[in-house]
Amino acid sequence: MKKSLILPVAVLTILLLSPFSVFAISWPATFTRHSDIVIAAAGNYEPSGLAWNSVTNKLFSVCNTGQVTIMNLDGTEQDTVRMPSYMDFEAITIANPNSTKAFIGLENRDSILEYDWQAKTLTGMTWNLTGVLTGPDNQGLEGLTFVPNGYHPFPSSASGGLFYAGIQRAPTPGEAINDDYLLYAFDIDLSTNERIVNWYGISVAAGTPTSDVSDLFFSKETGVLYVLYDGANRLIEMTTAGRVLNDYSNVPVADQEGVAIITSYPSGTAEVYLASDSSKLIGWFSGYPVTYYDADGDGVDYQHDCDDSASLYQKFKTYYLDADGDGLGNIFVPGRFCVPPSNYVINHRDNNDLVPR
Repeated sequence: MKKSLILPVAVLTILLLSPFSVFAISWPATFTRHSDIVIAAAGNYEPSGLAWNSVTNKLFSVCNTGQVTIMNLDGTEQDTVRMPSYMDFEAITIANPNSTKAFIGLENRDSILEYDWQAKTLTGMTWNLTGVLTGPDNQGLEGLTFVPNGYHPFPSSASGGLFYAGIQRAPTPGEAINDDYLLYAFDIDLSTNERIVNWYGISVAAGTPTSDVSDLFFSKETGVLYVLYDGANRLIEMTTAGRVLNDYSNVPVADQEGVAIITSYPSGTAEVYLASDSSKLIGWFSGYPVTYYDADGDGVDYQHDCDDSASLYQKFKTYYLDADGDGLGNIFVPGRFCVPPSNYVINHRDNNDLVPR
């Protein structure tokens, strides 16, 4: 039967993307597995989603019985909060690492909930996605991540970016158009309860699984969308437009429900965390290869490019303090800038920067 589509917005925009795939490679044995992390909370804790706050450098986890845990990256100093009643938490993401807010993906009903991790409580702000994420119970929202403006191919959001969501159920082309996808991008008004401005569907790439998305993680540092599939035991790296970059099969933990990629610039490898709900643990691996984001495609990553929106490479240069204002810099007081302050110059020919020449 044809499904109906109900949305709280007047305009619905779908972006159809050309499928692209690469061959999957087996999870490399060269990745080092550290001691597994077990959440020591009371009750039957099954980690079902992961996130990383790059400012506090803390790992976040949720459990599908309505618990949130914040911990160090090695699993120590765990702080777990249980909601007053059962809630099917399946995913968590950080939109602004400088704030105290996190956003939780709820599967039943498919929704995004705002959580204040400092106050340890849900704020009451919620956004119902069931007008788009149609499907049977326990086949709905499983993955959630935030992609800032400038890192996705869609119109910019007033909220600073889009929430990408992934679902378990297989697409059903030929029925309602919103059933054609596994990955969705939502423009949500974070200042207004329940207001979804727009949504976009991302076509399933050729050669990738057609069901069982279990988590999503976007890394601003790498510009990559990491898509985890528990049924297929796959971790696939994609662009935010859905083009496949790398595809890992035989992901080692069982029933993968969460993923987080922790970078540490300038290291070319990252830590990867994989949550297993059936094994009730988080697998922790190092040696995962990463390349840092290059938005303008000029071959220089954003850490070294003064303007990563312009294809002409503009690199940081070393300037020298000119304290006495004579146009000559002090070799002992350098600084690296794109645009130097008024009291810095490019040369270092002053042997007495207290006395103008």
